[in-house]
Amino acid sequence: MATADSERNIERVRAGLDAFNRGDVDGVLAVLADDVEIFSSPALANPGTYHGHRGYQEWVGQWLEAWDGLTIEIERIEPVGERHVVVGVLQTARGRGSGVEVEMTTAFMFDLEERATRALHLYATWDEAVGAAKRREGDGRE
Repeated sequence: MATADSERNIERVRAGLDAFNRGDVDGVLAVLADDVEIFSSPALANPGTYHGHRGYQEWVGQWLEAWDGLTIEIERIEPVGERHVVVGVLQTARGRGSGVEVEMTTAFMFDLEERATRALHLYATWDEAVGAAKRREGDGRE
């Protein structure tokens, strides 16, 4: 059963993803902590760990260089513990050079503090994202 805090966290995550889909960079940055940790699994493009708003912009900028019309559709969203939200998404886009339409399912793990998102991790599968959230919820680390 979701608590009021977990429902609030889910709405914050939805707001950030909506801002991304609108191309509202300031709206996305507004929900990310200044020292946010961005992680992309080695199983995905642009793997690695990035830090802060600049790191987020570098990470997402590399991804957007390859694609036109990238959108993220939430397929599943659930709280994990008190401060994590996992989101299963369908990403759709068109190759910038090729024009080929692509779809990919991935999962985001958000670690939220009172005012902002302190970590945003991207995983290839829902189970990986949930596992990461549970580990972080238990000891504060991954």
